[in-house]
Amino acid sequence: MTNNVVHRFFRQEDFPILEDLLYETIFQPEGAGRLPRDIIKNPEIEAYIRDFGKKTNTIM
Repeated sequence: MTNNVVHRFFRQEDFPILEDLLYETIFQPEGAGRLPRDIIKNPEIEAYIRDFGKKTNTIM
């Protein structure tokens, strides 16, 4: 079996998926009711995706 991995740059149309993933990673205790989806727009949480894909790191 051959596994082919394709790497590509992040595109603008990928943001909805990134937002979905961010929302799903927020701990929500069972039985407590789901947090509203717009919680990801809070500045403390939005910081995780605000500049995603815009910064590059150089490994030296």
